[in-house]
Amino acid sequence: MGVLDGFMTTWSKARTTFGEGTPQDGAQFDSSPQLQQMQSNVESAKPGSKWTGAGADTYDVANQQQGRVLGEAAALDQKLRAEVDRSAAVVAAGRRDLDAVRQWVVSAASTVPQTPQGERMLYPIVGKGAGEIAEILQKSNGDLNAIAGRMRGLGSEYQALAGGFKEDEGGDKEVAAKLEEERKRNAQRDVDLALKGDKDAQQRVREVLNTIGPEQVGGTTKLSPEQASYLSQMQAQQKLRNVDQLKEAADKGAGDIMADSWQLMSNPKLEFPKTESRDGALEGNATVKGGFDQLPDGIKSTLQSPGIEQSANLQKIADITNTGHENLQRDTDFDRGMIHKVADMMESPEWRNGDPAFDNPLDLQMPWESDPPPPHADLERAATTAMDAVSHDHQVVHDAITGNVEKDNEFGQQSKVDHEHFLYNLTHEEWDDDGAAAGSLFDWTHSAATGTENGIAASTAHAYADYIGSHSNDLMHLDGSKVIGLDGVHTLGDVNPHLTYAVAEGLTPYINNIAGLPSEITGFDPLDGSGQFDTYSMENTKGLFAVLNSEQTTATLWNSEVYKQALLHETVFAQHPSNFGADAHLTSSAMLRGLVDAGTVGAFDAFAQNQNQIGATEREWKEFGYDAALGTLVAGGGELPGAGPIAGEAIDRVGGALKDEILGSTDAIDPKDPINDMSAQTASNRILTTVALTGGDVPLPQAHYDAHHNLVYPSGAHAVVVNGEIVCPPGVSYAEHQAAVVKAAGDLLGPAIGGYSAIEGMVATYNGVTKNPNPHG
Repeated sequence: MGVLDGFMTTWSKARTTFGEGTPQDGAQFDSSPQLQQMQSNVESAKPGSKWTGAGADTYDVANQQQGRVLGEAAALDQKLRAEVDRSAAVVAAGRRDLDAVRQWVVSAASTVPQTPQGERMLYPIVGKGAGEIAEILQKSNGDLNAIAGRMRGLGSEYQALAGGFKEDEGGDKEVAAKLEEERKRNAQRDVDLALKGDKDAQQRVREVLNTIGPEQVGGTTKLSPEQASYLSQMQAQQKLRNVDQLKEAADKGAGDIMADSWQLMSNPKLEFPKTESRDGALEGNATVKGGFDQLPDGIKSTLQSPGIEQSANLQKIADITNTGHENLQRDTDFDRGMIHKVADMMESPEWRNGDPAFDNPLDLQMPWESDPPPPHADLERAATTAMDAVSHDHQVVHDAITGNVEKDNEFGQQSKVDHEHFLYNLTHEEWDDDGAAAGSLFDWTHSAATGTENGIAASTAHAYADYIGSHSNDLMHLDGSKVIGLDGVHTLGDVNPHLTYAVAEGLTPYINNIAGLPSEITGFDPLDGSGQFDTYSMENTKGLFAVLNSEQTTATLWNSEVYKQALLHETVFAQHPSNFGADAHLTSSAMLRGLVDAGTVGAFDAFAQNQNQIGATEREWKEFGYDAALGTLVAGGGELPGAGPIAGEAIDRVGGALKDEILGSTDAIDPKDPINDMSAQTASNRILTTVALTGGDVPLPQAHYDAHHNLVYPSGAHAVVVNGEIVCPPGVSYAEHQAAVVKAAGDLLGPAIGGYSAIEGMVATYNGVTKNPNPHG
């Protein structure tokens, strides 16, 4: 399956979630006109002057109450209709947005050549499309969950309205008690049968748990009595079971409701009734708070076991967990216990059982099991399955990667992960899945960068970006002394390409933050101090760029996103050239393209030192990303904060003209050789060229063709414009031509503020960044 085919499969699955046909509106649920008419009829039937006394007064009170109930019921019907209409609008919007993403990807893909290189150029296009699909689904799910929560609230209002009416009429409290008893018995019976394999009972439990919405998971709204009863029974009836007994129930079809219940019963924000763990027990009046202690004993025992002990049980638990609903994974103690167990396994010397002798750099000692430990492949499989399971709980992942846990989170403090060791172990393992599961702990920061979790996404992304950037020399030269069983010396991208790609994907929203440029995203500080930006040393930033260039697919994704920003800046400047205000666009572009050049040199230097054979030159390595960036922008245009929309046609002209100058020589380059400096003449020439190509006026004469189609150059001109290109007329020396270009650029840009022109700023930035491309060695 090709890259585009894979995207289309993903798109089709996403589109299926929105169903077919016209979304149903709420008209059929709105009986408010009839109810309002009934209210009017009832209120008009009040006692007249001919009927007075106690009986009339009683009737009048009852009549008014009935009218009020009818009026309030009409208002609730109108609210219900509005919510159903909103849900239909969300479905329609989701379909429309998905269709737009599909059209954009198809259009962008059509500009890519049908070659192996073109297939590689599709990666960032498809990656962007897949990311937008995830954002659409996330937004739609969030909107629909919010609507569902409000609709559940309306259900409670309907019940309260009916209940209030009965009570005011002297309704029988004994009936209410019998209904409550019936609810408790239904919950006990359904959960019992569900865990024994009864499909109908499993569906009834599933339907109740599926009504629990984000407000309840977040602790802002209490569970309904029915939800609380079913959760209480799920907790009580699983409490005493070991892992094999839990697996037996899961194998009978109860896995998803069990996994959901583990998340809910371990959520410290929830409260539910206490039920004793004995056959037939019903919930009592006491309540318990969700937390780690509420989990089944078999799970608690597994997650609290040291090192690799009970790793086989962890595998079983993780397999069940992956059948549950990720929307319930919101800062749960179950997920905290899972990620702590994985971290503890990787810290253990026994983690390396069956591998060659290993000098553990963490120098930790853990007790050996009495039974022979499992092969490393089994340990790794358990860990990766558990990481897949916990990756959706972004708060828990954030705490593990950053090491920051809220002080009032008691279990969080108890299960706190050493984030430095955790990141070391994640990046120093030759994962059988090429780092896909480990990468799932990183890539979510892309889609969450602008959502409700943007704060924890930014701090998580910063933590792993800082680790990788500051440890780049180590990660670019991994060998058997650091990664057990690894032959030769390799880069992180070579050892774990999926992990490296996930890092790049997770960090793409923060490219401007990483480069020290203005960004609309907050919470992500530059990886280096301001002093390092002043001197352009930027060790951690350049180190990160080198690691993200250590594998071709990752480099294509990362460099394409960086080049997009650079090309947008170049195009905006070309459309509004000036030494005042617009000069920041040139220095931003110089910073971004300088970092790509430095990262590529750093990667190719590591390839040479590691004696890795790479079937591409540095230019080709960058060209994959550049072509992908240009193709994407040409197809869909772009936008910069404060600059507004930028047309794809203008970007095409600028990007096409600058390609050779940005990418450099087509020849293979010795990575030990210094990167060629940018000259003022080169900078001036590119400015004049891009301005001319985007329709601007440049202070140079135009050459023209005579009647015989011969090019005629203006007399005395040392530089002329020919079809948007700056050309040196015949007989003019190189020095004369360059002087004319520099002067024309200066005339175009106008006076330099403080004597420091846009050209000087661009040249100084690019040369400063590329002077020492590999500061970590």
